[in-house]
Amino acid sequence: MPTALRGHRRAAHLGPSLGQAGAAERLVDLAATATATATASEGGLANTGHLAIDSFTLVQQAAPRTPAAWPHQVGVLPPRALSLQHRAEAVQLRTAIDSGGPAMLSKVLTGTGGVGKTQLAADYARTAWDSGGVDILVWISASSRSAITAGYAQADVEVLGADPREPEQSARAFLAWPEPKDGQKPCRWLVVLDDVANPADMHGLWPPTSRHGRALVTTRRREAP
Repeated sequence: MPTALRGHRRAAHLGPSLGQAGAAERLVDLAATATATATASEGGLANTGHLAIDSFTLVQQAAPRTPAAWPHQVGVLPPRALSLQHRAEAVQLRTAIDSGGPAMLSKVLTGTGGVGKTQLAADYARTAWDSGGVDILVWISASSRSAITAGYAQADVEVLGADPREPEQSARAFLAWPEPKDGQKPCRWLVVLDDVANPADMHGLWPPTSRHGRALVTTRRREAP
């Protein structure tokens, strides 16, 4: 008389995937049904059946972040050059940006590599920060559009406590945030976009025009971003 052996359903947990802490865990559900027929007269065992594997990913929700208290700096300013000397251009830059006219709320520094654009921008940012002139300082190494987007997204995460998993959405959310809103405390901000390689990368990513904010761009390109 044939003997039938049937498998049972079980779930195997393969553990967290490799990567950063908080990465999704993968579970594999094994559904197996097998039939084994034994012929007593021959003493043999024949196995026939199938194995179905269904996989899915559980995405863990990121814990809400606490927005940073002001004043707050996003990004790292380059260190002051050991050979940095006082330059008249630094005074001219401060005067031009801080003159108060709407046309001067954004400034572009152009020049060939090595002339000191980044150091001038960093000097201005450092002076504004140390003097208490800004509540939020954002320094972005802007060599590509993805780098610009990532910088804004990081600012959104730190300043507004946003979800870090949607860089494009986070970047646009941060750019919308500094615009003056009724009933809210105005934020004095400074955004520095250092080393913009392609003016087209700035499309849709300019900081908003605001009497409370300033934007400073450095680039080797002669045409304004």
